[in-house]
Amino acid sequence: MCYHKHSYSKSKTVKTTKISASKRARSAKPAKKAPARQARPLHKRILLHPFTVMVLLCAGVIVVGSTIQSFADSYSVTATVPAVLPSGPAVIGQPIAAQHFSSKPVTVTGTCPVATYVKLYRNATFSGVATCGSQTFQIQTDLAPGANQLEAKVYNVTNQEGPQSPTVVAYYDETTVVPAAPSSAPTTLQIANVESSSYKNGTIRQTSTSPTVTGLAPPYSDIVVTFHSEATYCKTKADGTGWWSCTLAQTLPVGLHRVDVTATTTNGVFLIFPTFQISVLNNLPNLLKPQSLPPLLIGSEYQFQTHYVGQPFTWSFAMHGGTAPYALTIDWGDDSQSNITRTGNTTFTLTHAYPEAKTYTIFAKGQDAKGLNTVLQLNAVVKGQSIGVASLTTSGPLASLFSEVRRYLWIVWPVYTAVVLMAFSYWLGEQEVYMRAKKRRLAHTGKGR
Repeated sequence: MCYHKHSYSKSKTVKTTKISASKRARSAKPAKKAPARQARPLHKRILLHPFTVMVLLCAGVIVVGSTIQSFADSYSVTATVPAVLPSGPAVIGQPIAAQHFSSKPVTVTGTCPVATYVKLYRNATFSGVATCGSQTFQIQTDLAPGANQLEAKVYNVTNQEGPQSPTVVAYYDETTVVPAAPSSAPTTLQIANVESSSYKNGTIRQTSTSPTVTGLAPPYSDIVVTFHSEATYCKTKADGTGWWSCTLAQTLPVGLHRVDVTATTTNGVFLIFPTFQISVLNNLPNLLKPQSLPPLLIGSEYQFQTHYVGQPFTWSFAMHGGTAPYALTIDWGDDSQSNITRTGNTTFTLTHAYPEAKTYTIFAKGQDAKGLNTVLQLNAVVKGQSIGVASLTTSGPLASLFSEVRRYLWIVWPVYTAVVLMAFSYWLGEQEVYMRAKKRRLAHTGKGR
């Protein structure tokens, strides 16, 4: 009996052992699957997460948008719309031919066709521009001493020139010696000086080859001084006090010359001074002759163009002649001014934007170191902002952000490209890890079977 019990106990013990091993085997099976779950690629949880993709796309939109904006700012588009040529010329009404002036600037007025603008040229140099409003134009211009040939040229809005108009010659009489104003306005024609010597009847005065004669006449009389034997003329105009001075532009041969002086008053009265003689010497300087310095000019180029409100106009300027340094004052026509100082005659540009839609008249006034003055008239045609024009640079909630990013495109693009490539490389690497883990799992499963 004792042996039988012992044998039964041994059998029971073995059976219990086998069951425990089976349970342990079954409980160990889930532990083998755990590595497969842990080997899931990281890109499926992070790099390809919708939030990560959205961030990369938004960053790409900002970078691309800033780049497009930068390229758009680098180009300007000019379109020419066909326009009808001017139907007629621009005709100068004032000043009249051979009119004399003793002060400047002067105002040139005249007529012109509708839908045109007029450029004024003085001695073949651009001197001002004005639009043709109500078939008339008005331009302020400077004058050089002596004769000034004024020509008005008409253009349509596409800058095509119309018919030519005749030139008008106007004179600027520059007074070099001004005595004390007389107590009353002169009523007769008088000779005061022959160059630097006082005139005396019957006395032959010695002069240079380009003599200067000065005197008095009724205010604003037209004065003509004629030198014989071959008639050579010097023309000028008396000022408001009756004073006048005339220097011959040509040279006279050495020897005796007869001189006749006449005056025509504003009432049409013709006055004659008795003939007198002068003796021209070769080496005698004329102390009263104006210095032949190049006239002071403001150089600029003008092409008709229009801009919308707030869009800046750009003009180029340059100072010519006179004596440096130069002071330039720009009256923009909208109650604002710019003051510029220039030490040379190099070309420079100025920009200005306007707040309202209309045509503005611009006056550029220059002065050199010796006090010489000049003026140049320009204009600016401003239109209201057109409806429906979209601008990436001026509107929209991302405009300021685009503007900031655009400043650093040289470094933004490389950084953004590197981030995208890094994300893609991580994805490829983790994809390879995932595939290897999958192969091992499949191999392990097959081996178990």
